[in-house]
Amino acid sequence: MKKTKLRLHNPGSNKEKEFLLSMMDNGYLLTGKHCVFYNFTKAKDNQHHDLILEYSDQKTPDIDNYDLSDYGIIFSFQNKLWLTKYFISYSYAKNKKDKNEIKISDDSIQMELKYVKRYIKNFITLINWILVISVVIWGLLVAKHFMKLMKISPENASTNALSSMVFFLIPTLVIYYILWMYIWFKFFKRKHELQNKTGDYSGNWQPTLLVTIKNPSTVPDMHDFAYLGTWTRLTHKENENTYYYNLKSNYSITDIIEDLSTMLNTDKDNIKIIDNFGLAPIGWLGLFF
Repeated sequence: MKKTKLRLHNPGSNKEKEFLLSMMDNGYLLTGKHCVFYNFTKAKDNQHHDLILEYSDQKTPDIDNYDLSDYGIIFSFQNKLWLTKYFISYSYAKNKKDKNEIKISDDSIQMELKYVKRYIKNFITLINWILVISVVIWGLLVAKHFMKLMKISPENASTNALSSMVFFLIPTLVIYYILWMYIWFKFFKRKHELQNKTGDYSGNWQPTLLVTIKNPSTVPDMHDFAYLGTWTRLTHKENENTYYYNLKSNYSITDIIEDLSTMLNTDKDNIKIIDNFGLAPIGWLGLFF
């Protein structure tokens, strides 16, 4: 017996996992997916199954035609993930447990995080282009309407043109806002969950700190402090024996000073750190880049 379900789930999301798990509990296995349509087939036995989700950055050739029974896989297929170069595969394997389960390997979680990051970047680029194009079209329509009104009522042409065309711009801004809410609630939260699982926070914005170290006992080797963040040496004043660095880090200023003071054998008062807010208003720009 076959079934087709229509669902608006993002591939690999918790909502999709819950949906597929509920279908497995009812004895149906996913055999294909096209956009929002999920195709299921009734399992031939009453055994429980594992649904294995795997992400990859390249397509597995003819995965649908492979005999994967030697690996315990009874069925598998792969789908391209929209807006990115990544793929997701859905595979079923029989298990000896008393319940159905969904499994994702640690390597695949890392790949899923890469996919989510890429999707966010590409989606934001797409909606920004949509906004720019919409505003340009709006401007052209206002200009056209203005020229028409100039022939009828020149004194009120500009006011009437703007007021009549505002109905075009407002829906565009509303749609833009809805798309931002979608990407925030569906993908930014998913990204944070995956980062908490993997501990991979690369690519996140980090505050830039200006670190000044005076009179260290030895020349600082910032490779020893790579765990604190990303260091960039700015300059060294020999006459004052003072070193200047930029540091991108999520550690607190207190913790950074404590570690530097201990390992460089210098007094805490010789270490000064200024954060973005201490460089106001210039430093505030770091909040946006």
